[in-house]
Amino acid sequence: MRDKRSVLAMPGDDYYGLFQVSPQASPEVIHAAYLALMKIHQPAINHGGDEIARRLNEAYAILKDPTKRHGYDAKRNDLKGKIIGDYRLIEEIAEGGFGTTYRGEHIITGQPVCIKDCHKIHAEDNEILLQETIAMWDLRHYSIPAVRNLIKLDDGRYMLVMSFIPGLTLEKTVQKYGPLDPETVAWIAERILNVLKYIHFHGVIHGDIKPQNIIIQEETHTICIVDFGLSLIKPTSRSDNKGYTPYMAPPEQINGSVLVPESDFYSLGITMIYA
Repeated sequence: MRDKRSVLAMPGDDYYGLFQVSPQASPEVIHAAYLALMKIHQPAINHGGDEIARRLNEAYAILKDPTKRHGYDAKRNDLKGKIIGDYRLIEEIAEGGFGTTYRGEHIITGQPVCIKDCHKIHAEDNEILLQETIAMWDLRHYSIPAVRNLIKLDDGRYMLVMSFIPGLTLEKTVQKYGPLDPETVAWIAERILNVLKYIHFHGVIHGDIKPQNIIIQEETHTICIVDFGLSLIKPTSRSDNKGYTPYMAPPEQINGSVLVPESDFYSLGITMIYA
């Protein structure tokens, strides 16, 4: 039985669902879907009206206009306050190329969680989120977020639920305090090396070590590595890289060669120079 709490919008509000197309559909695809569906429902509207035909006209008026469609998409993808599965989304943390990351909470226990919403719904983005889930599934380390759930919504998008890690990223820490002193850089690097040794032992290469993916917890002198979206699991010579971050990526990643554990060490070195 379908969980009604995973539905993002009522049928009358889901214009993409009404046209039976993806939210990433081109204007041409939406136009073709509109024409095809109106052939079915238009005759009835001339004899007293067909509710679906009226909704099709209403939806098409929005989706054919780039400005109105952008506004509709923004409203549709804003999930603050909504309940998805067993989780309430409270506030947006970050916006990325794949979608949006939220701080949320479990509706029964009230425990905080971090939720990555792949609302762009490109097949490759969904696959990256799926692979991130697989890479992190069995990892158990105090400096890695624990995977809580992977939810597939009615429109095909994924939501990855992880433990919430409080604190500023290394990037924001440097922006707040300026360049860090050598002793601080040293303890941060030591703790990152500890995490890398653990994930490498389990066959996982992070592939995206950078200041934005390291959370600093000053009071406890601990760190946490996040965003395993570009990670590889036991890569071989036939493994393809998923992308990279300019300036932080090692040469082999930029050149499309297979990653090795030392690739993470290179990115860590550049990150510590940044710090």
